[in-house]
Amino acid sequence: MTFSGRFAEDTLATDARVRLSRGQRQTAFMRAVKYPLYQEMAAQGLTVTKLAERLGVTKGAVSRALNPDNNIEAFTLFAMAEALGCEWQVSLRRRQNAAEADERATG
Repeated sequence: MTFSGRFAEDTLATDARVRLSRGQRQTAFMRAVKYPLYQEMAAQGLTVTKLAERLGVTKGAVSRALNPDNNIEAFTLFAMAEALGCEWQVSLRRRQNAAEADERATG
């Protein structure tokens, strides 16, 4: 991966690589969390505009909330699910490489 064609990831300092990796994991997480909302909207034939009307907010607010690069509050996710007539089911599982994650967290 390169940044603006000038910096290669392997030339970054270790702490910068860790921050980059964390950011990529956070973005992947937000994509995974928001994907079911997109699926349900499609299943119901809803546009962003229609969902915004149900929520009583602007189309731009819904677009920003659904953007996988944007972090949103759990309350917003809850409200969106409610507006779609859905509920969230949340689970958490320990990684297979949990020992490595534990070392990074305490490192």
